[in-house]
Amino acid sequence: MQVDGRVNVALSLDLIELLSFLKRNFLPTNLTCERAAVPERGIYDRTKAVFEYFGVPFEAEPPDADYVAPQTVLRQPKIGRNDPCLCGSGKKYKKCCGRG
Repeated sequence: MQVDGRVNVALSLDLIELLSFLKRNFLPTNLTCERAAVPERGIYDRTKAVFEYFGVPFEAEPPDADYVAPQTVLRQPKIGRNDPCLCGSGKKYKKCCGRG
């Protein structure tokens, strides 16, 4: 680990505090991984590496090779005909990019 340009910096931590941190941040981290399309095996490998780095037991089973995580679909708000065009022209959508 490198901190402020120094290499081999000592690190101490409270194991309970670390586990509490991981528990609090699991859902936001999981959502971030889903949005970034990180495969389940990649999440598993990274999580295992973090636990091993801190010397914490990691007993989770690896995901099945054929498992595909459900994808989160982000929907864009519907553009109305009379809304300003998204291209920034200042025209109404129906008179600009919405023609057709």
